[in-house]
Amino acid sequence: MSANGKLNSGDVYVDKDGDIRIYCKNTWDVWYPTVITKEHMWVQDARAMEHGVPQEYKFLLNIKDLLIAIKKDALDEPSN
Repeated sequence: MSANGKLNSGDVYVDKDGDIRIYCKNTWDVWYPTVITKEHMWVQDARAMEHGVPQEYKFLLNIKDLLIAIKKDALDEPSN
């Protein structure tokens, strides 16, 4: 989540039911929310996110930044 409260691609939230929601955006600015529950994981229908996420959702982290850092570390590792 950016400093101004806007949704960024890769933001991870926990909703009021304890489910994890990941918001990813493609190159055409279409959002693909992914939901992870205790039993299932699915990608919801594409949508515009002009209103952002509900205020009761708790921001956890931005997974895009984390994955980019992991990729960089893996590429910097000498191969065996």
